[in-house]
Amino acid sequence: MSGTIGAMKRGWMLGVALALGCGDSTAGGDTDANTDTDGTSSTTGGTAPATTADPDTSGSPATTADPDTTAADSSSTTEVSSATDDPSTTGETLVSLGGIVVGLNGTLTLQANGGEDLVLDEDGPFTFETPIVEGDAFEVTVAEAPDVQLCMVGGGEGTAEGDVDTVVVRCGDKAFFDADDDEHGFELWMSDGTPEGTTMVADLYEGAPNSSPQVLANLDGRIVFTAVTDGSGREFWSTDGTEEGTVKIAETEAGAAGTNLQFVGVFDGRLYLRQNATLWVTDGQPEGVFEEFFVVDPDGNGGIGNLADLGEVFVFSAAVDNDQELWVSDGTPEGTSLLVDVNENVSGQVQVFPRGVGGLGYFVANGPNGREVYVTDGTAEGTSELADIDPGGGGSNPGILGALGDRVFFRASPPATGVEPFVSDGTEKGTVSLGDIRPGGGGSNAFGPRTVGEENLFVADDGTVGRELWRTDGTEEGTALLIDIRDGGADGFRGNNLYQPSLESSWVVFGGDDGTTGHELWTTDGTAEGTTLLADLNEGGAGSVPALWRTLGPDRVFFFAETDAAGCEPYVTDGTPEGTMMLDDINPGPADACD
Repeated sequence: MSGTIGAMKRGWMLGVALALGCGDSTAGGDTDANTDTDGTSSTTGGTAPATTADPDTSGSPATTADPDTTAADSSSTTEVSSATDDPSTTGETLVSLGGIVVGLNGTLTLQANGGEDLVLDEDGPFTFETPIVEGDAFEVTVAEAPDVQLCMVGGGEGTAEGDVDTVVVRCGDKAFFDADDDEHGFELWMSDGTPEGTTMVADLYEGAPNSSPQVLANLDGRIVFTAVTDGSGREFWSTDGTEEGTVKIAETEAGAAGTNLQFVGVFDGRLYLRQNATLWVTDGQPEGVFEEFFVVDPDGNGGIGNLADLGEVFVFSAAVDNDQELWVSDGTPEGTSLLVDVNENVSGQVQVFPRGVGGLGYFVANGPNGREVYVTDGTAEGTSELADIDPGGGGSNPGILGALGDRVFFRASPPATGVEPFVSDGTEKGTVSLGDIRPGGGGSNAFGPRTVGEENLFVADDGTVGRELWRTDGTEEGTALLIDIRDGGADGFRGNNLYQPSLESSWVVFGGDDGTTGHELWTTDGTAEGTTLLADLNEGGAGSVPALWRTLGPDRVFFFAETDAAGCEPYVTDGTPEGTMMLDDINPGPADACD
């Protein structure tokens, strides 16, 4: 057994969660964001939440649990009345049957009452053509889902007391990962969150050698990744989740040298890559687009950083003659240009936070006041320093860590304290310190911001209780310790992040240690009483070290954990003890499926 999942570095993706709706996991930096499904749903059906759609949450609705709403079961034998009865002769009233689809990425076929099919290819409201009889039972099921998605029905069964528009179909991506079954080496695997749906996609490097796949992005239902094959080196591939649908989309370097293109980000359904001072782009489709997009520095002396999607445009950092500044693009070569030169006298050394927050982009740069945080709306006149946190030109040397709703969360070092957390709504007035959490200048090392229910959470160390969960309302006086998981000065929070299935999920998972069970799987709903040990997977105090999280379907999390009996293997959780289980012992016995 490897003994520590934290050391697993073999192609463990690039931090890009293949997730539903608001994908905010990023490649590079010390950020961790995820989404990406929402609500609470059982792995095998059971209780599913009623959902209220919000068109402004990237297709992911906010959800509230409804104990009377159950997920549709395709094996149900619910009896329904004929919807074709003539109400003029029967005296019955006909009502409509419909709802909303969110997170769809492909073509979805729904079925009403075991009969009528409805084919959908985009998010939004839907209504079956054939009405149903008021007072009769109804059932909506998924007849066929996109190959790389799992779609689940909430409110899919009930009695029609009137027009039905409360059925919610939520689609989430399957999890793609690399694993070793001790026969094929490290290859691309896929899971839909069930043991029978956890399978190897393809043995790209035939036999025992490793293809060591690295997943980059989900583009219109195809997963783009890189892999090593015999004689070809590392190149770009894409898959629809089937062996026959897994194809090489580019050979960027002939022979065994392999590619040196690196991830930049996704904008408008296309993946951007960098090679020195040149941007490349691909749509991930077989026989599709894979080409140079824009040359930033014809002399080849520059570099390119990650992009942030602001909706109509994206911003990114790029260097010409080693002067790293902020650039903007509308997705066309002719619409790509330098946005601002932050500091005309020296290199701005711009670092863009690779996610738009509230429609704004945030970046750190060396400006006239030293190294501080900047904000942009994608225009030159809408780009400015956020706040001079360390006045006098020294700079507060900030690091952007994530978002709390529409506010950015970052840490910076003002003169009076060490490195402490701040939040900002994109204005100087709305940029505030959350306090000197660790007095004496040591810095609280805050990280991992998440909005969970009504609470904003992060992790910090006040120098007394160790690394623990904190909460904030966005003010210094409203920032306080949420819970001391492990008494004393030892760390109760373990690992590197709080992982949330989506930005609307009412729970997160993380690695915690209460001093008895070791580093195990914990969850919180944002309250002290709702922060609990979710599962002691490796009993006896050694800890299972859960890590390498991914969003899997509506409000479920895929992760790896290790036990004495099975080694490091894949698991899934829906945030409940009964919904937490090992998916497969891919490498049988105590041997590890992960690296």
